[in-house]
Amino acid sequence: MFHRSSLTYVNGFRQIPETLKAMQNVEKSFESFSISQKWRELARLRASHINGCPVCVSVHSKEALAGGVSDTQIHQLPVWPHSNAFDEKEKAVLFWTDKLTKPHKGISLADVQRVREHLSEKEVVELTAVLSSINAFNRATLAFDLMERK
Repeated sequence: MFHRSSLTYVNGFRQIPETLKAMQNVEKSFESFSISQKWRELARLRASHINGCPVCVSVHSKEALAGGVSDTQIHQLPVWPHSNAFDEKEKAVLFWTDKLTKPHKGISLADVQRVREHLSEKEVVELTAVLSSINAFNRATLAFDLMERK
């Protein structure tokens, strides 16, 4: 799947500027969350990988580095369950990211309990909000790209 550039994203949202502004405001609100920027960026980058959005992966790789994610972690992200580059809390963040980004696989009470072994309820709630937002942005970017190719 070839994606030209982030212009696709801009062109799509140009038609609904109020929606883009609202979504950006939601993203800005995450800065006040108790979860770290590093966790937010790990989640955003992992979701972008899963959603198959090359533009998003490029943007979020840079933001992840700026947010404290190591170069090794970025390279190990596709194989995170088998990597020693992530601590147990980061693995819980990535596990929850996978679950919420691939909901067709199902989310069980056992999954929630697994995440809650490492993250507080508030952290799970905040992470869920971040993931809801990035999944919306990823999917809109992919859709806008296809629409421009018509």
